[in-house]
Formats: sequence, structure tokens, C-alpha cells
Amino acid sequence: MEGGCGIAETAGYGAGSQVHGEPGYGAPDPGDIPQGRIIGRMDDGALPSRWAGYERRVPSSLEDLRGQATGLVELPLHVAWSGRRVYDVGDDDQRLVLYALLLAEAQREDLERFVHRESLVSMWPRLRRLLGPHARREWERKLMTTACR
Repeated sequence: MEGGCGIAETAGYGAGSQVHGEPGYGAPDPGDIPQGRIIGRMDDGALPSRWAGYERRVPSSLEDLRGQATGLVELPLHVAWSGRRVYDVGDDDQRLVLYALLLAEAQREDLERFVHRESLVSMWPRLRRLLGPHARREWERKLMTTACR
């Protein structure tokens, strides 16, 4: 291995590279890891946030919500691609689960189509506890603060 002729160098990985079977394979030298960090720094834009652009999905007004208050609704595959797709919105518990799914996953057009404004307002105190902080904050900032007064 002296003179830079190890397996890694021969394979074109350059001096100091290691491959399976060479000493130190699979673990970085502890001196190379900054104190307290295991995962290296990622560029700021490497992975977009799941919530990037979420505020654009929230309707501009509660008046835009025109979902039905009773009966069965069947969600399209792009909203509920796994699991349950049909909900009875006349049943409080099913409507709660449906709205939690919609507010977390649906696009604006789906929200306007499936969410009934009076039902949303009446169940908001219960529904808000099922949402993540980002979704809850956006809905309250944009719509629910004035509706629940």
C-alpha cells in the first residue's frame, strides 16, 4: 500500500480512500467529525420543506368552502392514495378524520370541494388539536381567527 497503490487508489478513488477489506472501512476517523455532529452539513436548499407553499393551499375565504354537510364523499386518489377514501360527513367522527386528512394533504381545489364551511367552524376547537403546528397556524392566521369569534 505504500506509494499510493492500495485497492482504493487502483480503483480510481484516490489516495486516502478506503474500500471494504481495508483498515478503517465503514467508520470515519473520529478526528474528522466536528464535535457534537454526526451528519454533515447540507446545503440550505437541498430538501424543500414539506410545508413550503402550504399557505397557497389554504382558501382565501371560508365562503370558498362549499363541501356537503351530509352524505358520503369519495376522495380522489391524489388526496387519499392509500387507505380509506369514502367518508360519511354526517358522522362527526368520520368528518373529523376526513377534515384532518384534507387540511394536511389536499390542494386548495380539494379543500374548496370537500370541506363544508359551517362544519369546519363548528368542529375547529376539536380539529385544530389533530393538525400539525404549521397547518394549524396557517388556517388560524388566514381564516379561523375571525370565524371563531
